[in-house]
Amino acid sequence: MIPYSSEDRCDSASGFNAYYGAAFQENITVDGNQNLQTLALGEAVAIDGFLEVVNNPFLVTLNVSNLKHVGMHVNLTNNADTLLRVHAQCSDASDVDFVRDLVVNEARRSSSSMTYGAFTCYSRRCRCTSYEGYPCQIPTSIGETYSYCASHNCMQSVSVPRLEPYTSTDVCTHSIMDETTGVFNGTLVVDAPSQRVPSQRVSDTYNLYLGDNFDALSRVEGDLVLSRAAFDMYRYSRYGYSRKPFSKLASITGGLRITNLNEEVNFWYANSGVSNPISSFNFTSLTNIGGDLDVRDNVGQMTRLNLESLTSVGDNVQISNNPAIRQVTFSSLQIVNGTLVIRNLATEARVHAPCALVSTGLIDAVVQSTASRAASEISVASTLYCVKTRCTCPLSNNYCYPYELVAYSAAYVCEDVYDSGTGRIDADVVVDGNADLWSFYFDSVKTISGELRLTSNPQLSEIRLQALTTVGKSLYVKDNGASQWNGVTAYVSQCVSNAPISYAVNASFRSTSAFEASRLFHRSSYLSDEQCFAPPAPPSPPAPPSPPPPPPPARVVIEASVSLIGYDASTFGQAQRVAFIAIVAAELSLDPGAIAITSVTNYAPAGRRRRRRLQQALSGVTVAFKIEVIDYASATSAVGPSLDALMTAPAEGGSSATPPLLALLQSDARLSSVASVTSYTPATYTCTNAAGTFAVGVATKDNGADVGGCAQTPCTLYPNRCLANGAGCTEGSWLTGCVACKIDYYRSGGNCKRCGDNTAASAAAVAVVTVLAGLVGYRAAQILDNTSTALIKGIVSSMQYISINVDVNIKWPDEIIAIGRWFSSVNLNIDIIAPECVSGNFNWYYIFWTGAVIVPAMLALILALRQLYLRRAYVRTVISIDGDDTGYFVRAHTFFSRREVKRFHSPDGSLVIAELQRQYQKRVAVRTFAVLALTVMYLPVVRLCVQSYECIYHGTGYVLEHDTDLPCDAPFHRFTQAVASLILLVVGLGVPFIVLARVRSLRLRGGLDGARELTSWGALYDIYRRPLDDDDLEDEEKRTHATATTEEKGGGDSSSTGASKATPSTIERADSVAHKRPPTRFERVGALLAVHYLTVELIQKFVVVVCTSPRAADVAAGLLVVVYAAFAAFVYWTQPWRDISLRIFGRVLTNALNRVEVFALLMQSVLVIIPWVMNGAASAVASSLLTTMIVFLLILRTAMFISERLSVLRERKVGGVDGENSEVTRRRTSERMLELAMKGDETRLHALKAKVVKARNRLKARYESTRDAIMLRAASGQGNRAMLELARGIMESANRINPKDAPSGTAGANIRAALKLVDGASAEMDAVSNPEEAKNASSSSLELTRMISAHQRAIHELVKLAREYADAERVQELIRVANEINNLKRAVQTLPNRLGEREAEDLMSTLGGDACLGSMHRAVAEGDVEAFAEAVARAAAATLSFVHWCESESEKLAVSVDDESLAEVESTILRVAQSALVGRSTATMHRVRAFTQPWRAVAIALSKNKWDAAVADVRRHNEEMARATLRNDFDATERSFTAAHDAVETFIAWCGKAKQTVASSLTAKDSATTRDSDVVDVLALALTEIERCESTARDPSIGILKAAANVKSKKGRPRQLGADVLHA
Repeated sequence: MIPYSSEDRCDSASGFNAYYGAAFQENITVDGNQNLQTLALGEAVAIDGFLEVVNNPFLVTLNVSNLKHVGMHVNLTNNADTLLRVHAQCSDASDVDFVRDLVVNEARRSSSSMTYGAFTCYSRRCRCTSYEGYPCQIPTSIGETYSYCASHNCMQSVSVPRLEPYTSTDVCTHSIMDETTGVFNGTLVVDAPSQRVPSQRVSDTYNLYLGDNFDALSRVEGDLVLSRAAFDMYRYSRYGYSRKPFSKLASITGGLRITNLNEEVNFWYANSGVSNPISSFNFTSLTNIGGDLDVRDNVGQMTRLNLESLTSVGDNVQISNNPAIRQVTFSSLQIVNGTLVIRNLATEARVHAPCALVSTGLIDAVVQSTASRAASEISVASTLYCVKTRCTCPLSNNYCYPYELVAYSAAYVCEDVYDSGTGRIDADVVVDGNADLWSFYFDSVKTISGELRLTSNPQLSEIRLQALTTVGKSLYVKDNGASQWNGVTAYVSQCVSNAPISYAVNASFRSTSAFEASRLFHRSSYLSDEQCFAPPAPPSPPAPPSPPPPPPPARVVIEASVSLIGYDASTFGQAQRVAFIAIVAAELSLDPGAIAITSVTNYAPAGRRRRRRLQQALSGVTVAFKIEVIDYASATSAVGPSLDALMTAPAEGGSSATPPLLALLQSDARLSSVASVTSYTPATYTCTNAAGTFAVGVATKDNGADVGGCAQTPCTLYPNRCLANGAGCTEGSWLTGCVACKIDYYRSGGNCKRCGDNTAASAAAVAVVTVLAGLVGYRAAQILDNTSTALIKGIVSSMQYISINVDVNIKWPDEIIAIGRWFSSVNLNIDIIAPECVSGNFNWYYIFWTGAVIVPAMLALILALRQLYLRRAYVRTVISIDGDDTGYFVRAHTFFSRREVKRFHSPDGSLVIAELQRQYQKRVAVRTFAVLALTVMYLPVVRLCVQSYECIYHGTGYVLEHDTDLPCDAPFHRFTQAVASLILLVVGLGVPFIVLARVRSLRLRGGLDGARELTSWGALYDIYRRPLDDDDLEDEEKRTHATATTEEKGGGDSSSTGASKATPSTIERADSVAHKRPPTRFERVGALLAVHYLTVELIQKFVVVVCTSPRAADVAAGLLVVVYAAFAAFVYWTQPWRDISLRIFGRVLTNALNRVEVFALLMQSVLVIIPWVMNGAASAVASSLLTTMIVFLLILRTAMFISERLSVLRERKVGGVDGENSEVTRRRTSERMLELAMKGDETRLHALKAKVVKARNRLKARYESTRDAIMLRAASGQGNRAMLELARGIMESANRINPKDAPSGTAGANIRAALKLVDGASAEMDAVSNPEEAKNASSSSLELTRMISAHQRAIHELVKLAREYADAERVQELIRVANEINNLKRAVQTLPNRLGEREAEDLMSTLGGDACLGSMHRAVAEGDVEAFAEAVARAAAATLSFVHWCESESEKLAVSVDDESLAEVESTILRVAQSALVGRSTATMHRVRAFTQPWRAVAIALSKNKWDAAVADVRRHNEEMARATLRNDFDATERSFTAAHDAVETFIAWCGKAKQTVASSLTAKDSATTRDSDVVDVLALALTEIERCESTARDPSIGILKAAANVKSKKGRPRQLGADVLHA
């Protein structure tokens, strides 16, 4: 800038730095600038002088967007007024007045004037930036920036400011925070979309957070807006960096808006029970908000709004639509100048209001105007006044940390009381009667502002107070560790006498303090814990008399009210309240802190039509108050009666007597206006226990409590049964802690429900169903195979696991508990029939001895006796076999007469063999059922045994958790535990070991696949895959290698020939020759474990039962999740089940058993995770989701069983292998397997093979058993030759049912051998490399015929191969061959579709190539008519050649179709080919027409280009002629005139020649053009256009001369640029 005139100075202006925004100390004048269009003072903050911008006619933009102050006047006139746009700050966008906003002085403002056309209103609103993990910082200097990497390798960096404008009409250039005062001069917005953002440099995300200067922020001059991820950033700042954002913020000039918080990050340290949860912004110092307080539409983990220091709000308070907020704290609020609306919060939301407002209510007290009060609303669960802070440890935790403290009861609060930075707790800490607490870990706590009380905690063994230096009130630690043999160990900070009371407790509270510990340790100078054996004791004065024991926490609340005449609610203030409390406390000998006034309301005496003066004289207030008393006895016998006596007039005084309280009140100066005391409501007594803690006023037979007096007992076992405020237990439960159900009630989950009317009938029905289930299971073991049995076990196991999961004490929905209760029937849990309702003396011992001892023992005894009986019967039958000339028979005696008879008599001994086989099958069925019963009963038996050790501390000792009437220390229970231990050893560990040993024995001696072993013990391992055998793998590898070598040597020529060229008729196939990779050691171990999976499954059930035994619900749930996930990973790794495909829900699921087992285990894990994480929230959603998952899992399991059974039943039409004619049976089986393989029905094919193999194994086992029996009979010496012949016949029958041997070589080699027929046919056609020779050698139709015949021969060979594999029952090879057959059939069907495809493409290539289309374009460009005609003729000839070829091939196909030597299939395919060729010809001609359609434009362009060239020549000569005329050059003029006319004549001559050429082409090429009308049309159109141009060339009105003149006339003079254009 320069001085305005010679009389002005501008020295100080040279110091103006617009970027840094220093105040401009001079005047600014911009006057009469004729070129100025934009004046930018956007960086100026203040001008001390005046601002004049006048007489600038082209000024259209003035930018003063940062200008906030002008010391003198502002003159903005006589510029481009209607076009001028001003960019400036304004306080009200709806009422813009820049002079008002800039000029503060009223006199200066009157001399100002502004004229403009439009404005842009700017606000000082700033959003903090946070890129690449940099914190959101408030700048402390103007222009403060930072740089971050903008690329992966940090080769590029970007510099950005700390703040950016919130919108396009905001400015942020000079918005900073003063480091000294902490004042921010603008509106601050924190609204990052997400707290986690991706990084440019690493494949991870950054966590955004608030910088350290947010801790120093003391005042915001504008608004403070917190939105979207602001709460996540705030929480991460506190926990990730130990910061305290907003902790010093005391004032907001504008409004505070907390809206649309969308917490997306669930921090591990933000969960309750893991660390101190951040549930609110820390606005503890905020006292004043000048604008609105707007908290709306927030979701996530902000559950509290803590504004405990806020005293005034300048406008409206709107707190709505925040479903997670449970508490709003306004402990100091006094003034709200607008409306106060609090609604649509959490269901249990509470508002904490100041104590002084209890009489008038929060809205009436703080909302200033009547209209605003009418529009105000508080819709929450309750509004609390005078709420005290008292904390305790969670009842369900064994360890107590300062950040896990919870409210002592519903009458107290305990939120954000612990400051980890300072180690301070601002609350009373009282822990009494916590039966679960083991350790009290307060090792980081330095200061407790209230009292610390630890009493009557029987499990407490460790107290850590190493850092504690100050306790504000008493420190009372006594009567802890009653059940710990080694007492309580305490850790303190100093090893001095009477530690820690002597150094941590003020002298005034030491008399009520005590600290008992068995051992005392202190932190030494070496930072290690050393025991205080004999702490030094300073000399002390004589001991004072023993102080009285400290009072325990108040357990009873006495509530009463009294009316005081002489005051109203407005005059009965804080001083009167304090005086009233002091007088009542003194008379009742209580501490004033035990009394609290709950409400003060205006009182009007009863009765109507009183005189106004009398009514005013008798008006007063009703004071409602409560008194906290230590125990129920003193409350009812001492405090309560004394209170009644104080508040009521003595009866002996008559009507003139007054209550003693009146005189006491009148004697106090603060209450001297009390005229009378009336309307006393007698005292009521209520226990102060919270829900989940048991307490009653009086112990009665109905509630069964051990003691009354509001003694509090934590309900550790069934917390949902214990009601608050001394109400005792829920319906149906009773005794201390609500641990038992009353008579006529039964236990259902954690509740007690009333017995029904038909309980006995239900029990009988369940018993009948159980017996029927056993009989059905036994029958199923006889008729079902091992696969079906395994699927049934899977269904039962899923139900057992669900029942076990529900037993974990997490918050399950009621519907899921009911489902688990019904499923518990498969765990031998008779709770399902409510046995308490059948017998009043029923207890847990009945369940244990019945389910774990009697039922298993009886079942084992019955099966053992049955097996012994069947074995003896079998031996007796074998011994009785005999023979004579008539045949073979079994000698027997009738039952009554004992007469000898011949049974099962037959000439060939078939009936004797059949009887022996039947008896053998019965013995096998017993073993199969035993295995099924073992796997089903294993889990419930182990579960009952483990339950005997699940004891909890209750009352004075330990009781059984599952029946609290049974003490664990009783001798009978000790005996029961001994029996349970023996069962766990024999069944829990012994049964898996026995199964492992038996399967291992069979594996080592190579008998896993033996017929008799599979029949007898197959239920233990048959369904699982076999371990890898080194010898088998080596033989298979040698066989595969030999086959591959042979093919490489013998098939080299065919492979090279076939690969030389790909023809349309060849089929793409993948070579299957590969060497098998030897299994790794890891795979060998997995395969070895697979065959022993039943042992693993039993161990899994044992581990699941053990994991559910811990009483800590979180521990049990976590262990279950880990166990289920670990075993799912084990199944995924080992793949123990055989690879079986099943059709489920219409889709084939391969490897179904392994996949479903992994899915089921993961589903069990998810079933535990969902209620564990949701913790009772959204129970309806959780119930629906869990029910859907359970139903889906069971449906899936059941569908697998049904699918397997249906696959077997559908194959019943295939005869069994034990038919009369084994050859016929085997052939029918082979044909059925081939049929299923061709259909691709792999599921039914596997089912058929499983059925055949099962029947064969059973039959072979029976044959072998019968053979051994007959051989034994022959060895006895009776009829040995006949017996040997019979045994030989049996073995011949057994050998006849074996499958045939499979074809030699691998399946891949055999398939390739058959496919060489197809490759050979292709090679014959590829042998002719020259296309012309190939065309002469054969036609496409003959080629097609040969290819079809080759495919048919290949299909025939493959069908023979498939039938051989079917005879050998090789399913995988059969499926592979069947797939090749289907592929060939599909390929042969597609061969006709490719006939003529190559010729059609050749035609289109010719038409679009250089010979036709390219030549036409060049001819048009050069004007060569002859070349154009030749190109069109070539196109017509190519088209005609394709049409002739199609006709010729069609005739050849017609001859081939009539050939009687062809098969019907081949003739059908040839007919299809004939039709396809006709369609190909028609489609190709359509393509040709579409392709040649644009050629018409080319034909027109041939003459048009020549016409345009002639017009250009004539125009050029005309211009030359005009210039020569201007020069008066007659010769030049004549030459130009002649040249112009010559150009016309030249064009006409060209037209004549061209017309002749095209016409001759049309006639000379008739044979090539007449067959294609489209090509003829192109030439005809070209001829027509040439004739038109020739006829119009000489026409003076439309000819070439006229066209050239028109073009010249349209060329005008160049446009001149005026002054206005230059200025623009």
